[in-house]
Amino acid sequence: MSSSKRTLVTLDETGQQVLVDYFEQRHPGMLPFIKWTARKPHRTNENRAFRVRDFDFSAGTYKLNGAFDEENYKPFPKVAGRAGAEFEMDAEDIAIVREALKDRIVQPDSYIFVNPRNGKAITHHVINNIFYRARQATGYTEITLEQFGRHSWVKKRLDAGWGFTQISHYTLNNVATLQKFYANVTVTNRKVIDLRTNPRLKKASSEK
Repeated sequence: MSSSKRTLVTLDETGQQVLVDYFEQRHPGMLPFIKWTARKPHRTNENRAFRVRDFDFSAGTYKLNGAFDEENYKPFPKVAGRAGAEFEMDAEDIAIVREALKDRIVQPDSYIFVNPRNGKAITHHVINNIFYRARQATGYTEITLEQFGRHSWVKKRLDAGWGFTQISHYTLNNVATLQKFYANVTVTNRKVIDLRTNPRLKKASSEK
């Protein structure tokens, strides 16, 4: 099979919830971030970069103003067509953000989602290491963080009858890119894992 025809794997809501439950049990401090990621069309490095100033709770909206490049925050250039893109929030979105900010003293430039161990922005290394353990422990071994969030978001909208033009307003990609990238999409199956006979996965499942 050529790379242009490869199948992109995603998760349905049941699969996403299995991973969310893992975070709730093992990494509750990261729970707001993983809940948000499961619900949004943004890239992981964009989700990590949201700051307090990007959110307007009274209007129920937020703006996408930048992303992390490795561990450096970079605002989007005004000419890029991404800076300041505005999105609506529902009650659950607002609850997730408020959960992330609970008991914290924040400033406009404070990041919404932080590592509970140091209060700093969640790094690529930390979240991907935790997510690796989560997918190994839960049986969704093929899923990446992007597939868990952004790509699964798109798949669910395609299944609901959305067109690529409508989806492009949320992913901020052009229609041609979306059509090519999501030409072959499926929902992955969960592998059966027997932790009693696999000490490595048992360790992954029990690690804090």
